[in-house]
Amino acid sequence: MLCGIFSHREGLSYFGLIFDIYSSLRRLGFSIDFLSPEATNFNDYKLIIASGVMHTPDKLKELLLNSIAEILFGPRSNAKSENMYIETKLPPNLPKIDVTVDRVQTLRPDINIPLEINGNAKYYIEELEGKAVDIIKTSSGISVLKSKNNINYLGSWLDGNGFDELFISLCNKINLDYTVMPYGVRRRETTDHYYWFNYNENETKTIIGSIKGADFVKIKK
Repeated sequence: MLCGIFSHREGLSYFGLIFDIYSSLRRLGFSIDFLSPEATNFNDYKLIIASGVMHTPDKLKELLLNSIAEILFGPRSNAKSENMYIETKLPPNLPKIDVTVDRVQTLRPDINIPLEINGNAKYYIEELEGKAVDIIKTSSGISVLKSKNNINYLGSWLDGNGFDELFISLCNKINLDYTVMPYGVRRRETTDHYYWFNYNENETKTIIGSIKGADFVKIKK
């Protein structure tokens, strides 16, 4: 996951978006690496998320677009120049996928837009145009995720169910194994072991057996 700068309406933040994405990936049992925008080697990764990076340096954009990993841009990726103004060519300005953000609709805090899949778009939704294939749409047919080959652009901040469905779809596309974790249970992977942590007060059943409350299990690979 790449780090960047995010700004939209009052009360929203880049870190809020990334935390929602992080939480979804953790619910699917993944360990996550946070990478600097100055990173140059993505060879060890199958899925790279560049959401909310408002200014994407040309070198980074080229590296991501030429990577063999599945790449998720958006929302708000490459929306501003280095000096934080809107470029003449509308975002996300990604040469390998035909998608353009025509405008952005801000939503009231109490309004969610249902998706065709499980979940909702919230806070805002970008109006996406272009010939890239629609992978996720709202229940009324508005494009939310466009894709071409391994490049994807997401045009909204999703709720938890929406992000879960999105990442399950991407994992299935690239045959990346995931495990839907029980509530309050998370897994971390190291070179040699898996660690399953139960943050619940009570014992919780998992696919590896029961874990006592506030305890963990270490499993050798």
